[in-house]
Amino acid sequence: MPSEFDYLNQRWKQPCRISRAAFPKKPGEKLPNGGILLAETVLRTFDYRWDSIVLCITNTVYRPFVSWHRLVTTDSPLATGGFTIVDTCSWGEQYANIEEAVTGFNDRVADKLHVLEGYSL
Repeated sequence: MPSEFDYLNQRWKQPCRISRAAFPKKPGEKLPNGGILLAETVLRTFDYRWDSIVLCITNTVYRPFVSWHRLVTTDSPLATGGFTIVDTCSWGEQYANIEEAVTGFNDRVADKLHVLEGYSL
């Protein structure tokens, strides 16, 4: 039976372009850390990286809503050779209700986009 996280088992001889990689991006899909994706704003993409802010619901009772910085990479080398996909979330902010979570998510996205505004590749 296929797992919802089978995408984490992908292996390539060369790094896979992020635009061709299959990973959870739609509301309702589950992230590897257990969060259910409610919203995602992509901050920037590179050939092998997807940098975003996500809003998720978790199974935590007291503060179930969380906003994370998400980084997906497709150029992570394996010790056995080849490359794989890595999907990570960090720097979480937890919220008790959805209204507070949406406001916090939107503020966080605006702050990150403002910081990135002056940078170009």
